[in-house]
Amino acid sequence: MGCKQTPLPFEIIVYILESYVDTNSRLDGDYMVIPFTSQSKFIQDCRFVRNCSLVSTHWNAASRDVLSRLRTIVGKCSNAQAYLNLLDVQSTRSYPIRHLVFYMGERPTKERDKLGHLAAQLLYKCTSLHFLEVDSGGMSLRRVLSPPASFGNTKPTFAFLRQLSIRFHPLEDVAGFLQHCPNLEAFYLTGSTYMPAPENLGEKATAVFPQSSPPPLFRLNELHIFDSDFTAEECRWLLMSSHHTLSTLHLFHVWDLSSLASVLALTSAVKHLYLRPLRTSRFQGVKDNYLPILSSLKGLRTLRLDGLEGFWTTVFVAIADTGELEVLDVELRMEIVKPLVQVLSHPKWQRGLRTLVVRHRRCMDLTWRLSRERVEDARKQLEEVCAERDVGLRWITLHQSSILFTGHRMSS
Repeated sequence: MGCKQTPLPFEIIVYILESYVDTNSRLDGDYMVIPFTSQSKFIQDCRFVRNCSLVSTHWNAASRDVLSRLRTIVGKCSNAQAYLNLLDVQSTRSYPIRHLVFYMGERPTKERDKLGHLAAQLLYKCTSLHFLEVDSGGMSLRRVLSPPASFGNTKPTFAFLRQLSIRFHPLEDVAGFLQHCPNLEAFYLTGSTYMPAPENLGEKATAVFPQSSPPPLFRLNELHIFDSDFTAEECRWLLMSSHHTLSTLHLFHVWDLSSLASVLALTSAVKHLYLRPLRTSRFQGVKDNYLPILSSLKGLRTLRLDGLEGFWTTVFVAIADTGELEVLDVELRMEIVKPLVQVLSHPKWQRGLRTLVVRHRRCMDLTWRLSRERVEDARKQLEEVCAERDVGLRWITLHQSSILFTGHRMSS
C-alpha cells in the first residue's frame, strides 16, 4: 500500500506562488505611473497561478489568495468582461481583488462607453479594494465611479480603500466617489496640468463645490496634487477632516500656491513637503508662491524643493528659522551650489539638519549645461561643507527623467 501524501501547508504553497509572481502593490520610483508595460507579465502570472489552482483544493485556496493581491489591470472590454464572468460564476468563493487599475487610453466613443459601463460594474463588485488607480483616457470618470443601475439607490462603501490615484481629471469629477471612501489614507490627483489658469479662481471653486456638497470624512496621511487649477477652496474641502493627520504633502505645478497657505496653516501634522512650481511666463515668483507656504508649515522635517532658478538664496534665508529640518532634498543645478554652500557654512542655519539629498539627473546635463567637471566640483564642495557640519550627503544619480507625475509611491 502506498503512503498517503501529506499536503503542503497553506503558507508554503503561498510562498511558492509568490516566488514566481509579483504581488507587491506599489508603484516604483518617486512618481506614481500607470504600469503601461505590465499587462503581458500580469497575464502570464494569472495563467500560471490559475493552472496551479487545478492541482488540489489546497492549491486552489492558495492560488485565490495570491491572485487577490496581484495588481489587476483592466485596459480593454474583453479584460473587464473576463473578470466579471469570474466573479459572477464563483460568487460563493470568489477572491477579493485588492489592487485594481483602470487604464483606458484613448478609444473610439462606442468602445469607450462600453468599457466605462463594464469598469463601473467591476469596480462595485470589488468593495474590498485597498488600492485603486484610474486613468480614464477621456472617458467620463463619473460614469466609471458611479454605481451601476442594478444597484438602485444603494451606494456601497469602500471601507478598505486606503490609496486612490486619479489621472487627468479635476477634483470635481471624483468628489462624489470620495464620499464613500471613509478610511482613505493617501490621495493622488493629476488634474488639469499645463492649462491656462482661470481668470477668477473663486468662481471656479464655487462652481465645483456648492454648499450642498458635503466634505469627505476620511483622515488623509498623504496628499499628492499635480493640478494647475487646484484652488484653496478645493484644498479646504478635501482636508476638512485631515488637519491633524496629514503628514506628507506634494504640490506640483499648482498655479496659486500662495492662496493655499492659509488653509495649510491649519494642518499642524505636515512633516514632509515637496514643492515644484509651474514655470511659465505667468509664474508669480518665489516671493508670492513659495514663501507663504513655507512660513505656514512650522513642523517640517523633510523639505524637497525644485524649480527655484534665481531664488535659491531667498528661500534658504527664509527657511533658516522654519521648523527643525532633518532632511533637505534638492535637484542639482549649478546656480544652487553657491547659495547652498554658503548657508551650510553657518552652523546656526537649520541646526537639526542631518541629511542633504542631491538629485543629479544625468539625462538633463546637456540641457542644464552640466559638464562632468562641473558636477564633480559641485559634489566636492558639498561633501566638504557637509563634513564640517556633520551632515550626511546622499548623492542620487538618475539616468532617466521622471518629470511626469501621477502621484508617488503606492505601497501595501
